[in-house]
Amino acid sequence: MKLRPLDVLNHRDSESVVNKNKPRPKMVACIEPQRGWFLRINSRSHFAPCFPINQTDHPWLHAGDSFLGCRILQLTELQIEDALARNAGSAIGKIAAKHIPEILKHLGEWEAITNEQLRLVSAALRFLEPNT
Repeated sequence: MKLRPLDVLNHRDSESVVNKNKPRPKMVACIEPQRGWFLRINSRSHFAPCFPINQTDHPWLHAGDSFLGCRILQLTELQIEDALARNAGSAIGKIAAKHIPEILKHLGEWEAITNEQLRLVSAALRFLEPNT
């Protein structure tokens, strides 16, 4: 499967666990596939800046309404392949494209993002349909 912007994967995230020796799967949304850039999805607003996403638009959110954290998380090819393999080679869902303006706005609020990173993410998201 070719990973596309806004595809959601289950990733074994070592930063999201109480016991660092046993990473648990957490959902992440792709924002720049060529660079392996993702955003974390969390049931609470742990990774600010973030904004809420609802289960109505995203039925694969099993824990209910959640938050999309807007800090870039870079995954390796091996991590991406592992996440895809655990879901029969495909994404578990997709972030609604109507959230693209919010993603870009909140990414721009993150103190660690560079202008170049923001430009690259904007370019990756620019051709998606806004009503999906």
